[in-house]
Amino acid sequence: MGGVRFSVSKKIIIGLVLSTLLFSVWANAEVSKDERVAVVVIELSNVASGTRKVFYQGLERLARSKTPWWLQDSYSEVHVLYQEQASFQLFYQTLWEAAQLENVRAIDVFLHLHGRQGAITFHDGAVGTWYVREKLKNVPSVGKKLRALYSTACFGASQAQDWLDGGFKVVNGALKVNANGAYELPAFLKSWTEGESFGAAQDKGNQQSWRSFYDNIAQKLMSEEVDSYKEVHGNASITIDSVP
Repeated sequence: MGGVRFSVSKKIIIGLVLSTLLFSVWANAEVSKDERVAVVVIELSNVASGTRKVFYQGLERLARSKTPWWLQDSYSEVHVLYQEQASFQLFYQTLWEAAQLENVRAIDVFLHLHGRQGAITFHDGAVGTWYVREKLKNVPSVGKKLRALYSTACFGASQAQDWLDGGFKVVNGALKVNANGAYELPAFLKSWTEGESFGAAQDKGNQQSWRSFYDNIAQKLMSEEVDSYKEVHGNASITIDSVP
C-alpha cells in the first residue's frame, strides 16, 4: 500500500517537536484573566498609636475596599491578607500556593505596608527585603510566575532591587516617605486594569500637582523627609496581559 510510514523513533521525535512548538505558542500567548491572580497585603495600624493609629486604620479601610474592587474584574482571584493575616509567613505561603496551580501563569502583588530603607513591615514585624529576596529565590516555581509588584510603602525605591532579584519583573517604589496614596492608588489601578503598561500607569499616579499637594501637607506633620515620587524598576512595558 502507498503512503508514508514512520518508524517508532521518528514518531517520537515528531511528537516531541510538536509538543515543543505547542508549548512555545502557549508560553508566549497573552495571559488571560483566568490565568492571573492578585495578592493584596494590608497592614498599617499595628505599629502606630494614638491619633496616628486612627489615621492608619482609616487608610487600611480605604485600601481594603478600593484595591480589591479595582482588581476583581481583572483577575481570576484576589487574595487579601488584612491586618493579622498580613504576616510574612502567610504572604509567602499565599504566593507559593498560587504558583503551584497549573492554570496560573502570572502573580501580581499589591502592598499596603510600612517601609523603611531596605525593609518592609508585615503584621509580625519588619523584614529586610534582602531576606524576602532569598526566600523567593529558593523556590523557582514561585519566581517564574511572579510578575508585577505595586507598593505604597515608604522608601520603596530602596527595596525595589531585592523584589526584582526575588523574581518580580517590574516593581515601583517611593523615593522617601510616601503620602500620595489617596490620589495615586486609584489612578494607578484604573490605568493598569484598563491595559496600560505598568510604567504608564505609574506616570498617571505620579501626577505632579496632586503629589505636591499631599507631600506638602505630610511634610508639615512629619519630621522625616517626604517624597512620594515613585520610580519604576524592571520592565516598565509589562501590562496586565503580559507573560512574566
